[in-house]
Order: sequence, then structure tokens, then C-alpha cells
Amino acid sequence: MASSLWSQDGSLAAAGARKMKKLRPDVAFSIFSVLAVACGTEVDRRAQLNLAHASQASTSAESQTFTTVDFPGSPFTLGVGIDPPGEIIVGEYAVAGVPKRRGYLYHVKSGTFTTLDFPGSVQTDCHGINSSGAVVGNYQIGDGKDHGYLLDGNGFTTIDFPTADETSVQAIDDSGNVLGTYCDGKVIPCPHEGNRGFVLSGGQFSQIDVPGSLLTQPRNFGPDGEIVGGYQDAAGLFHGFRLRGGLYTTVDYPGARGTLVTGINADGDIVGAHCSTMPCDFVPIVGWHGFLLSEGTFTSFDFPGATFTRPFGISDEGDIVGSYRDTKQHAFLISKE
Repeated sequence: MASSLWSQDGSLAAAGARKMKKLRPDVAFSIFSVLAVACGTEVDRRAQLNLAHASQASTSAESQTFTTVDFPGSPFTLGVGIDPPGEIIVGEYAVAGVPKRRGYLYHVKSGTFTTLDFPGSVQTDCHGINSSGAVVGNYQIGDGKDHGYLLDGNGFTTIDFPTADETSVQAIDDSGNVLGTYCDGKVIPCPHEGNRGFVLSGGQFSQIDVPGSLLTQPRNFGPDGEIVGGYQDAAGLFHGFRLRGGLYTTVDYPGARGTLVTGINADGDIVGAHCSTMPCDFVPIVGWHGFLLSEGTFTSFDFPGATFTRPFGISDEGDIVGSYRDTKQHAFLISKE
């Protein structure tokens, strides 16, 4: 069942007027390097995961349920985020014959959908949700450029990184800190969802860049301010990263030619995708497989029958949300029994 029920105060109610605010370059702007370690500008390879001692398995030891989540009548559904309790999935879907996407919230217990559209937009994507129900993502008006947004009890707020050509917001934690990506204008055309990262905290923007990377895309907040995401090195290969205490650590799935890290929960469990056969394109079509990294052990998994599987988020209960493809694109939920 689908409904469009977002009210001005951000609660589920009858459709009504929506309040919009903007955060533009007039917001206090403080850029500093997140890397604050004596080693300076190098990724700490000493802290890199010791792949020789990391283990992997084809299936998890725990019993799990794989569930397809498709927006009714849609040819394309993407699952991108899940709230910490594992009660609401956020993502986007397509309408047949319409090239632009729309946002949705999927309520796991009831199995119902709520649509979400930024007022006046031609496209809305939902990327993240926190325990209070605040939602973040990006939207397009008419120029085809992405702008970030926050939807909370105060309504919609536009979030644009200062001086950026495009901005996409990826996640929000329970303290209200926002994580996102932006285009710095040095790469044309702009890569999908930007080539540099940022944190917005207390009204101030801070840049996130893995030293020496061609592209950095932070994806999610972990415990104690940890940040996870992905980056592209000088050779064009993709890696995952963790940022803790100002120190970047590379995360590579054992033997993979490409690794993407996209989600982390309060226990520090990480989900992402790995690719072993080139080309390992950043926007996967085939060849990518999901993984869970928990207590130093990698576990690979695929949605049954899928040509690619890409997890995006993991709840504090260990439920995993993402996307897979067979004859079309689907969202999925993997839950523990």
C-alpha cells in the first residue's frame, strides 16, 4: 500500500503545506582536514586490515530470511538505508515511463510504503534515516543538479555544500550530524553522487578526503563518530575506508579487485560489496557481491538468483538492506530469524 502523507511538521498526517529552509554558503563555514595524525597525508597502511588473516565464507552461520521489497507497480526499486531499530527502510523507486525517481519509506512491520517528494522537485532520493525518523537524501528541481535535504520535525531543509556545484546527503546520526558528498568542480562531468565528502555538524561543514584519492564518498556513521565509505585510488581501483579518531583505515575484501563500504551499525559490523572481475565499475550492473565484516571476519553473500547484490545499510539488530538485480532492480531486506 502506498501513501503520500508527509506534513509540514514531518509527521505522518494528511498531505498539506510543507515548510522549506535553506542552508547555503551563508551558513558558518569551517573547512579543516579531518585527518589529524602525525603521519600527515598518507592513509595508514599499517592499520589496514590484515587480509592474510581475514576469513571469508559463502554463507552466514545464522539462519536468515531474504525478502524482496518492491514499490507497487514500479520497474525499479532501490533500498538505500535503514533506521537503527530496523523498523523503516528508505530508498527510491521509478514510475514506468518517467525517467526521474521518487523517494519512499517502507514500514517493515506493516509492509506498507509512504512516498516522499521534496516540494516542487522532479526527482527525490532517500538515503538515510535516524532513530527519530529524520530523513536525508537529495533532490532535483529542473536543472538536473542534485541538492541535499533534511526532513525532520521542522519540515524540509536544503543542504548545499558551500561553493559546490552539486550536493548529495547520505546519512544522519542520532545527534543530528549529517554526512554527504559534493562535486568540487575538478571532475567534469560530476561523478555519480559527487567526488568529495563532508560532515555537517552544528551548522559547520568539514571536508572528508582520503589522502591521495581521486574520489572519496563517505556513506554512514558508526559508533563514537566513526565514518565509513569508499574511495578511488590513483590507479582507478575502489576501496572501502573507516575513519576513526582522525585516522583513515583501508578496508578491502580479501582477493577483490574492488571494494565498496556502505553501512555500519552500533556494534561496528560493516556491510558493503566486493568485485573480483574487472571492470569493477562504481555503479554496479553485474559482478558485485555483498559482504558482512563482523569481528574481523568477512562473510560474502548474494541475494538468490541475482546478477549483482549491493548492501547499503545495516540496523543495530543486524538486518541488512540493499539492492539486487535479476531481470530488474529490486530492494532487499535480509533479517535474522
